Amino acid sequence: MEDMKIQKNQTNADRQKFIAHVRQSDNGEWLIHDLFEHCEEVGKLAEQFAGELGGAFAKLQGRYHDVGKYRIPFQERIRIKSGFGFDEEAHLEQKAGKASHSHAGAMLIYQTDSFLGAVLAYTIAGHHTGLPDWTNPTAACLSSRLQSDDAKLELEQALQNLPSSFREIPKNLNTLLPQFILENGLRYETWHIWIRFLFSCLVDADFLDTEYFMSPEQTTLRGDYPSLDALRVKLQQYMHNLHSTSSNSKVNRVRHDIYKQCVDAGQVEDSIFTLTVPTGGGKTLSSMAFALEHARHFGKKRIIYAIPFTTIIEQNAQVFKNIFEEKPQDEDSQNESLKSSFCVIEHHSNLDQPLSKESSKNRLASENWDAPIIVTTNVQLFESLFASRTSQCRKIHNIVNSVIVLDEAQKIPRDFQKPITDMMRELSKNYGVTWLLCTATQPKLDQHIDAFGHTIFEGLPTPHRIISNEIELAFQLKRVDIFFPKKNERWDWYQTANNIVNEHSKCVLAIVNTRRDANELYKQIRILDPDAILIHLSASMSPMHRELMIIFINQILTKHHKGDLDCPFYVVSTQLIEAGVDVDFPIVYRAMTGLDSIAQSAGRCNREGNLDGMGKVVVFQPEKDAPKGELLQAQNTTYEVLEDIQSAPLSPTAINQYFALFNSKGNPDKYGITDLLTVKKETDTPLAIKFRTASEQFNLIDNNGITVICPFYHEIMHKDSDKLTKQQLVAQILDEYPAQSWLKLLESKSHCQDEILPVDKLINLLERDKANRWVYRKLQRYSVTIPKNIIKNNQKMFILKAGLYIAKDYNFFTGIVCDYEPLTKDECIW
Repeated sequence: MEDMKIQKNQTNADRQKFIAHVRQSDNGEWLIHDLFEHCEEVGKLAEQFAGELGGAFAKLQGRYHDVGKYRIPFQERIRIKSGFGFDEEAHLEQKAGKASHSHAGAMLIYQTDSFLGAVLAYTIAGHHTGLPDWTNPTAACLSSRLQSDDAKLELEQALQNLPSSFREIPKNLNTLLPQFILENGLRYETWHIWIRFLFSCLVDADFLDTEYFMSPEQTTLRGDYPSLDALRVKLQQYMHNLHSTSSNSKVNRVRHDIYKQCVDAGQVEDSIFTLTVPTGGGKTLSSMAFALEHARHFGKKRIIYAIPFTTIIEQNAQVFKNIFEEKPQDEDSQNESLKSSFCVIEHHSNLDQPLSKESSKNRLASENWDAPIIVTTNVQLFESLFASRTSQCRKIHNIVNSVIVLDEAQKIPRDFQKPITDMMRELSKNYGVTWLLCTATQPKLDQHIDAFGHTIFEGLPTPHRIISNEIELAFQLKRVDIFFPKKNERWDWYQTANNIVNEHSKCVLAIVNTRRDANELYKQIRILDPDAILIHLSASMSPMHRELMIIFINQILTKHHKGDLDCPFYVVSTQLIEAGVDVDFPIVYRAMTGLDSIAQSAGRCNREGNLDGMGKVVVFQPEKDAPKGELLQAQNTTYEVLEDIQSAPLSPTAINQYFALFNSKGNPDKYGITDLLTVKKETDTPLAIKFRTASEQFNLIDNNGITVICPFYHEIMHKDSDKLTKQQLVAQILDEYPAQSWLKLLESKSHCQDEILPVDKLINLLERDKANRWVYRKLQRYSVTIPKNIIKNNQKMFILKAGLYIAKDYNFFTGIVCDYEPLTKDECIW
């Protein structure tokens, strides 16, 4: 390889000898991705992504990110590994040793200017491995990496062959940076956001330019989306049709007024809004109307709709797809006509596997969120904003200049409120993000001051309230009376079941705090009223199973509301039913919990306001308290404010009082995220930040769960060839058979006639070839998450196959079969 050494006088022919990437075409021809061109293109793309938020700096990091590839050991490695320049036998005999390339560019800039150099050292050195800590006594850190002998050798070897145009760093950047800092108000606490933004620009530019060379067929699937204004017109048409065909009920009139207020508020120039609407007020479509109107007036480039519950993300995404996408999406289809109206990305995964290179526009857009509408989870959104991994950070520059709707905003975890609100405030101030906090129970996220007058955290500035009179709206949409337990009154599960079966309406929803509680109450009701239609609903059941049962529940409720149901009907559920599941019961029982969850439960009672009087919500204290931690604190906080709020427990005033007390009991930055990400001066840099440690600490949910695949099958859910919809197929059973046989008939269709279940076929595909990454997405519909200790204590009930836990037994009525212990916070909804 000695002939590859390049003299000082570089020529285009010389440059061609240095390879960024290499591949073979279908006819076996070797194609070379020129290193010089790759660095230049990544710089241009990164500059384009950054724009006014540091385009010149983004371009610089792009140009220098791969200069370590100019070293001969790396060029040897890429040739040996690919086989380029070797005959087949020689290629197989060679061993491609390690040859890093991410330090040379970082060191070159860092040696030129310590401040700017530190900024870009983070991004360049981390463009494959992720943003590092500057110092860390127990793990690899950037400071030690830049000072290592290996890094010095890498730079020395790269400089021998570096093109002359790369040898001098533009001097004007030293004066541009201080000016940029002043203009954008960068503070010690916010530097990490800008660096992570630059990192996102670099990582996405690098991925895209590499993809353009290595997989050009995937590049053709990117982009080409309808405009947000075109989507706004579609929503207007949909809402017009909905309004003209809906009944002229009081609830529908209020919903229409909420929609109009949201459209009007979209024209207001502000960056933080709240939409406080009682459950059942039509928040989902009205908040999207606000977002599209605001994007039109203020040039926002996309809508990000964040939901705290994985249980309903598919449901909400489908609502938007039905409105905005004219044709059904087939992820495996290569027919471009099917993708002409593609615009809604649904991004979440319980099976967190590396993103594949499958030819799927949906999958590709999930990598960097470049579609007009993103439907995701709070976890995915906020953990990306505090991430260090390249795959998570890649989307950050596309979050800039967006409208972000936080649905159920009260679910922002109290332990992370300070870093999250600090991030929200900075993104709205300097990165063009508009936030809409959308909920029935608006949390207190403003400035928090302790008893001594010290500011605990700054919180969010005073938002623009979309609803002109929130108290009046709560009164207009009052559809239930709430009955709280007497002091020190507890019911065991038999008493609870007995009270439920003795209700006059014989149509009751009961919501409890844990899966174990759901099992206990389910058993007691079954004993007391064996002839009733009794349905269990929890996160022990796979998403596909839950979808079927919710369809079944709503079809039965339709019969009940028409007066056509002649037997008792009960549903026992964990709190997952509070999360966007549109059911309408005359009576709801709720185990004692936080006031916000009680309000959500009340939204499942008399939802449409069609009862002659008020719906009935009975809050009871079960034999055991809620699980320790936030759930127990929420329960106790409700008790503490109960005397003051009993007259109007769901009013904005009551909710505000509840959250003020609940927040005072916790630490809004429990894991010290803010301190880890605040710039500190150290001996070798003025810009020391602990990116990786902060990312590891920023976990919105406990990482003690394991995904289990369920052997669930149901004829209705797999009936692809039948023209009838799932709802129609369920309704057909209810219309043709007596009520006492409905459950048995539905259960009978859960037996597969084939020798192997569809889920088993998917698992077998993975066993044969784990490159079939698309299978993981399909398996989400069969997955549940359970605590690790349950797997440990029930090992005989699970098998390990294709690297995944598979449940041996699965019950059609209750889901996963195992011995549940009391679980941790939010066990049923994340």
